[in-house]
Amino acid sequence: MKHSNSSNKLIGALGIVFGLLCLGSFLAGDNTKLIIPSTHIFLVKYFVVISMINGGLYFIVAGVLIYRGIFVPAYAKTNTEHKQTKAKGILLSLFLLSPFLLALFTVIFTIAKSVLWKILGSLALIYIIWLLYSNVRTLRIHGRD
Repeated sequence: MKHSNSSNKLIGALGIVFGLLCLGSFLAGDNTKLIIPSTHIFLVKYFVVISMINGGLYFIVAGVLIYRGIFVPAYAKTNTEHKQTKAKGILLSLFLLSPFLLALFTVIFTIAKSVLWKILGSLALIYIIWLLYSNVRTLRIHGRD
């Protein structure tokens, strides 16, 4: 179901602009300062670069989907449609942010010196797995209606 609204177009355009700014920052800055030199693990060493590229791509893709009226969970008409649209949005976000999340958890579990950060990382990982499970389940249950 596609929805078109001027506020959606504005939010989508802002997402696209913000994504282009994230990706364009590589042209303006010194990229060697974005690399963590103290490790040999790829995902840890290039965590900042991965985050900036993935964040920029996420904002561009989400901005285009919002601008086109495809990714708009706020305008669903019924409770079932709202749950389905929200679940699709969360799953799309988890899919698009998976490189960032993989790099983040690699950094947390390899560089963290204290047990507190490892516990917090484990809880965050459990929460993300629960989000994935519950939203896939929501789509399966409400997709049959």
